[in-house]
Amino acid sequence: MALRQWWATMRTSKYGDIPFILLGVFIGWNCDVSCAVKGVSMLPTLHPGDYLLFVPFSLLQARRWFNVPLVKPDDVVVVKVTEDLSVCKRVTKSTTVKAEAEGWGMDHYVEVVPTPYFSHADEKQSGEATVARVLESEKAYYDYVTRNAVRAKDWDACVDRVPNPSQWIWLEGDNKEDSLDSRRCGPVPVECVRGLVLCSIWPTPHSVKRSSSAK
Repeated sequence: MALRQWWATMRTSKYGDIPFILLGVFIGWNCDVSCAVKGVSMLPTLHPGDYLLFVPFSLLQARRWFNVPLVKPDDVVVVKVTEDLSVCKRVTKSTTVKAEAEGWGMDHYVEVVPTPYFSHADEKQSGEATVARVLESEKAYYDYVTRNAVRAKDWDACVDRVPNPSQWIWLEGDNKEDSLDSRRCGPVPVECVRGLVLCSIWPTPHSVKRSSSAK
């Protein structure tokens, strides 16, 4: 009761806003809730210089209590690739099955096949047959790599630090012609998400939802 009386007295005094100011400072100091857009991959939804407000991953995990996916298709997320690099993209697909996530990339890239390996027995085989066989195999390897887009490794640091992902997400920029995303780098674990974007708050507050005509 004494605490309630103190709170009522505080709220009606000239210091009534101080607790909320202190709470705001605490949240801002301890939570990662905002960042700036630097690239053009999310045009026309987001422009360079826009400041985003997002729900940090630490709070997103409360959704697990209600058996709700942390993110879902059409959400805009900020993904922490490395300590120095974050990217903002839109979720277009999600799954809990790794094989399904890997299958999404088959239309976009290939994994580099191992360089041809030859045993010592092969080396002992004489002559031109061995040389021709080596050259033919190497030519086939490089022809394969040349014909196909090889998956980029730019996001591997993020993937490698999550040994057992609970969910895989496929990310694409709204400006598809100028976006390095899952179409080159592959799906990423949801644990790489830094935050779920709510809106752009500056210089012009606006939603990050796409219009129906843009989908």
